[in-house]
Amino acid sequence: MDDLSKAFYEYNFKDIIRERTDTQYEEFFSKVMKLKYKDNFMPCQPWGREQKSWRRK
Repeated sequence: MDDLSKAFYEYNFKDIIRERTDTQYEEFFSKVMKLKYKDNFMPCQPWGREQKSWRRK
């Protein structure tokens, strides 16, 4: 992959991540990991404080 293509995909990926809510990000992450690792990835339920966001504000 050339540098321009890599930069394009990286920019689009970051843009997709910024648009997701917390739950949408978790679903997106699980989908990507399932596609990449197939049977070697097992999604799990998130736990912890729900009122805290994983994003820095």
